[in-house]
Amino acid sequence: MLEQNAMKAGKIENKVVGTASDKKIARVGKTLQFDGNIKGDEDLVVEGTVEGVIILNNAAVTIAKNGLVRGDIMARTILVQGEVRGEMRGNEIVEIAPSGIVHGDIRAPRVMLQDGCQFKGLVDMDHKESVVVDRKRPPQPVSPAAKKKAGLIKPPKIPSLSSKP
Repeated sequence: MLEQNAMKAGKIENKVVGTASDKKIARVGKTLQFDGNIKGDEDLVVEGTVEGVIILNNAAVTIAKNGLVRGDIMARTILVQGEVRGEMRGNEIVEIAPSGIVHGDIRAPRVMLQDGCQFKGLVDMDHKESVVVDRKRPPQPVSPAAKKKAGLIKPPKIPSLSSKP
């Protein structure tokens, strides 16, 4: 009925039409502050503040332009237009928009850092599970013997006697 009235008026209006295949989208509104962990299978848009871990492995997480997350995020896809202070793990892609600010490591098979974004952290685009690194422990020096065995040190080239200067 609404669609018919809009068509008669000659206007095209934005409307939400629900079908069985549509995914639900949860929102943390602009004025909301959520303290705690979020788990589930619905897509999430954060327009306010979330302090805690977000785990939505089969869904998308969008941090809107004024949104802030202080905690780790694990989701199928992650789009940051606002600010994230924590680690992010995307099953498919993590994208930081030009307005996005991220302080934390990113791990995903695809990572997109758009021109103008602010990012401080490490990026791991390995498609398989990688070894967890203990960042509290300083890097250990590698012995010269281990470097030589790994092929990092090559023996010096000794000039031959038959060559003339």
